[in-house]
Amino acid sequence: MTEILVACDRASPQVGHEIETLFREAGYKVYQAPACKNLLAGRGADADLVIIDATRDGRRGLCLASSYRTASSVGIVVIHHADADADLVQTLEVGADDVLVQPFRHRELLARVKSLLRRMNLDKGDQLAGKARRGIQFKGWFLDLERRQLVCEATGGCVPLTTAEYNMLTVFAQNSCRVLSRDDLSIMALGRPHSMMARSLDAQVARLRKRLSTNKPGIAYIKSVRSVGYIFCNRTYDVY
Repeated sequence: MTEILVACDRASPQVGHEIETLFREAGYKVYQAPACKNLLAGRGADADLVIIDATRDGRRGLCLASSYRTASSVGIVVIHHADADADLVQTLEVGADDVLVQPFRHRELLARVKSLLRRMNLDKGDQLAGKARRGIQFKGWFLDLERRQLVCEATGGCVPLTTAEYNMLTVFAQNSCRVLSRDDLSIMALGRPHSMMARSLDAQVARLRKRLSTNKPGIAYIKSVRSVGYIFCNRTYDVY
C-alpha cells in the first residue's frame, strides 16, 4: 500500500489533519510528522510521497523540500500560502515535484498526488510489460530509463533526477527537434494542463537545463521558442 507522510505545522494542525483524513479515506496509508529537520528520520525515510504544509512558513517548506530531495527521490508536494509567489518558484527549483496554493480544493490535491504517483511508477510498469529499451542517448548523456538517472558518458557519473525532472527530460528526449508548447509539455510531463502559474513550468525547465549544463556547458540542450514553448535541440538514439 502506498505510504504518504504529511509534514504538518504544529502551530496550525488543522491543515495536516484535513490532509490526513482526505488520503486515509481514499485508501492510502497516511502518517503525520512535525515539519522540522527530524522529518527525514523514522517512517519518513520509507514514505512513497511527502506532503509538506508550508502555509504558515514558506521558507521552512523550502528548506524541508531541499533537505528531502538531497536525501531521497521520494515524491514531494508542498502546500504554500497565497502570497508566496517567490517561494513557489524556489521550492520547485530545489526539487519539489508539485506545489499547491492555499486555499486549495481537496479533490485537486488528491488528483495531483495520484497523477504524481502514476508518473513515479510509470517506469516500473514498462519493465513489467517487458519493454526492452534501457534508455535514451544524446550528446554527452545517457538517460537511464530503468534507474531514472542521467548518466554522464565521459565520467560514468550519475545525476539523480526528481520525478518532474525525469518525466520532463523523457518527454523532451522522445520528442527531440520538435517544438513543444507549454500546454503539451505540462500535460505530457507534469500530468496536468498548463495554468496561469507559468513560472512553475519555466522553473522546472530551468532546473533541468542546469543539470544538463554540468557536462558540456557550451551546448544548448533546451531552447526557448518565443510565445510558444521549448524545443530539445539534440538528436537522440534509443538504447536497447
